[in-house]
Amino acid sequence: MPAHCLCKKMGECGSVICLLLLHCAVVEALSCFSCQNIDDPLTCNTTISCSSGQVCFLEEHGGVYRMGCINNQQCGGVTGAGIVARGIKERQSSGCHECCSTDGCNSDLCKHQKPSSCIDDETVDCAKMNSYFHVCQDIHQAKLVCPKFCNLCTLVDGNWADWSLWSSCDVTCDNGSQTRSRICTDPAPANGGLDCIGSRTETKICQRDSCPVHGGWSLWTAWGSCSVTCGVGMQRRDRSCSNPYPSLYGDHCFGEARDDRICMSTACSGWKIAFTAHGVSTHGRSVIFPIVDHNYGGGYNSNTGTFTCPVAGIYYFAVTLRKDISADSDQVYCQLFINSHSTLGTGDNLINDDKSSYSMTMSGTFHLNRNDHVSVGNCYGADALMNSHDCAFTGFIVLPDN
Repeated sequence: MPAHCLCKKMGECGSVICLLLLHCAVVEALSCFSCQNIDDPLTCNTTISCSSGQVCFLEEHGGVYRMGCINNQQCGGVTGAGIVARGIKERQSSGCHECCSTDGCNSDLCKHQKPSSCIDDETVDCAKMNSYFHVCQDIHQAKLVCPKFCNLCTLVDGNWADWSLWSSCDVTCDNGSQTRSRICTDPAPANGGLDCIGSRTETKICQRDSCPVHGGWSLWTAWGSCSVTCGVGMQRRDRSCSNPYPSLYGDHCFGEARDDRICMSTACSGWKIAFTAHGVSTHGRSVIFPIVDHNYGGGYNSNTGTFTCPVAGIYYFAVTLRKDISADSDQVYCQLFINSHSTLGTGDNLINDDKSSYSMTMSGTFHLNRNDHVSVGNCYGADALMNSHDCAFTGFIVLPDN
């Protein structure tokens, strides 16, 4: 029994009421039931002796109970006298947390009527409790012991409705998730009642069949060496559908696994043959291009307008002629000759009334043997050609025979 009491004379009868001080010194150790994670406090038969400044407590959350000793400051945080305390913060996060200060008293805590029944606890003098401790100011404590006296009969704490069905899995293959939800409507909180405690949604993992693995291309390999050591050849590079390999009915890679490109070797130092000449002069029906832009290998003769092949192989030639419409001749026609044999021809016989000029072109690739001759001749109306850069003769070796 506590050694110190706060005594007060009540009424005309002169009776004395002693209120227990939660923080008073204890002459004998308080004995409390002590069990953890049980489903019925009445089944607990283990007791412990509390230390100085401790009281008995019972806590319930989700139908699971804990009981034992606890510091009296954790029982509501109210200094001074009290008989049962529940912290506001604690009450909002758990089902019940109550304390008492007599031996073995914690097996009978958390047994109040539901607020909906609106019946005051017969073991509590609600008027006296409100006079001394203003119990009605804490509606969430008062609703458990004095709901009628404190006019809390219409207060309704929220309660969860049943969970919805699980949603369908959010993926069609591999691992995904499913969710379900509930709402605080059974009943909904009203007139200052507490909202439901806990999560509105739950999530769980769902598992489907493994997803198909679509194939992906590896990086291209480096370009291979040119297929020729001199001239124009081919290079090749490859890639594979291995990043990743297709599996589980996945798609194969789209596109080509092999890539080729033209290459031209440069180790060809002995056959650098190319020329370009422009301007026009005529000699009979032959056309000479006297102004030489370049003449690698010395095959072109600007005096005769003839190219003489120094190395056998494949050559490319192009001739561009521009007709001056102001000239007297209405027709221009020329041919490309190899060894006096005509190979290509170009010409025009239109009369252009707006006095403009325009180009005519002939080009092609040919195989030449060493000392073969290429020239432009058999020209009609050569006097109508413009003597400018617009008339040109060009040629170069594409691929030597060896």
